[in-house]
Amino acid sequence: METTVIVFSLLNYSFTEELKMKKIVEKFHTELLPTSNIIENLAQVAEWNKLNWELDLHQMFWKNINISTQEENITFEWVGTRNENDVPVFTIPNQNIWLVKEILYRQYYYITNPHVIYDIMNNTDPQQLIPFNIQHEYLEKITKLILYWNHKKWINSKSEDVTWINRLNFTPEKLQNFFDKFNIPEDYINNHWVWQAGKTGYGYGAISVNSQTVTTHRIMYQLIFGELSDSKMFIRHIGDKSPDSVNPFHLISGTIQDNIRDRDKNVRTLIDDNYGVCKLTNTQVYKIIEKLYYNKFLSLNSLCEEFDIVTGTIGHITANRYHRIIMNKFVGDVAVSKETVLTTIYENIKIRESEIKSIKHRGSKAYQAKLTEREVIKYRFRKYFFNLGNKSIYKTITNHNNVSKHAFSSAINGNSWKSLNNYINATKEMKLLNYPASSTVDDLIVFMKNNPKYQDTFYLDEY
Repeated sequence: METTVIVFSLLNYSFTEELKMKKIVEKFHTELLPTSNIIENLAQVAEWNKLNWELDLHQMFWKNINISTQEENITFEWVGTRNENDVPVFTIPNQNIWLVKEILYRQYYYITNPHVIYDIMNNTDPQQLIPFNIQHEYLEKITKLILYWNHKKWINSKSEDVTWINRLNFTPEKLQNFFDKFNIPEDYINNHWVWQAGKTGYGYGAISVNSQTVTTHRIMYQLIFGELSDSKMFIRHIGDKSPDSVNPFHLISGTIQDNIRDRDKNVRTLIDDNYGVCKLTNTQVYKIIEKLYYNKFLSLNSLCEEFDIVTGTIGHITANRYHRIIMNKFVGDVAVSKETVLTTIYENIKIRESEIKSIKHRGSKAYQAKLTEREVIKYRFRKYFFNLGNKSIYKTITNHNNVSKHAFSSAINGNSWKSLNNYINATKEMKLLNYPASSTVDDLIVFMKNNPKYQDTFYLDEY
């Protein structure tokens, strides 16, 4: 039986950037390629399981691939079944026959759009098995297509002519406007395609799509490979690439865990006390991380005032862009993973900002509030337990506190003061349980405090 031998190599690429950049990109991919076809656990193929295969299926598949490494080349040799066109194929139990090329590609990349997969498989070397080489070949054709239409000024471009570079279904005008905002260099594989229009505070290119700001490297990726199956997926720059680059050769999708791992490997973000423009000392950075990790309700403004910095600096630290040596020190001290620390800080910031905003603007602390929490709870109990109308309750109030009938009804019905809506639900439940007619608001509070589903209700502990 003849075998297919495919060599994965970056040595033949004409890199014009520093040698270290070539090494970073090369290392990124080669580290993720398996070095053995003997699969004993799923951890060995953690980066090669986008199709969510079980261990036994991986073992059946990989035993047909001989893997060898010589210097900086990795060779995949398929020794399994072939179809009538001599193309490597693999039969998945109880499923159809798959191209080995497609399996390897889909296991390595988070690309699920069936039309994109079809185009990639049918417009690249059928004998090619290395996913990165498949991607490279396809992107070569994508680049030539973009250059062609840029040269034509996108005149008479029809949707069927630009399908490969318009998976988001942009109008011809919008598509031209996007591709006009950067130049494609002569060495388009290795150099940056620098976005030359609007940018975010972190230096990423940005445009407005459906009234939302979206980074341009994300748009570039989705124009070529289609919308992401999960909106929480990241588009990562491989290696030490400029954030304003939209070069698709440097982009790969991934999860938040992938993104964190990328940052850990990215030497560009390593800054410490010896960095020339660094304002904070290591001790100060450590204290900031510590405060953010352990405190859910710490004001970012007070933190900025304490250390004489702006919120953007805190953002860089919490995103693990700057002062990563200190972050690693803190991670070691608390004896948890870096992912846990970063996730905790992120969640704390979300909780802190939402709670500060919520507490500041809800209930009796809200601007122009005319009622108190106790009054709203009391009047709601009267309405829903005794079936009293809003007007009759309103008439019983000796001091209306300048509350209009409309505002009063809105509060009692639950259209405003929504943080207290659980009191309405609990009152209705008490009525269904046939609590006596002599029941009071105090009975409602006792009922809620003894019921787990109401125990976290706003203001309950203060009543």
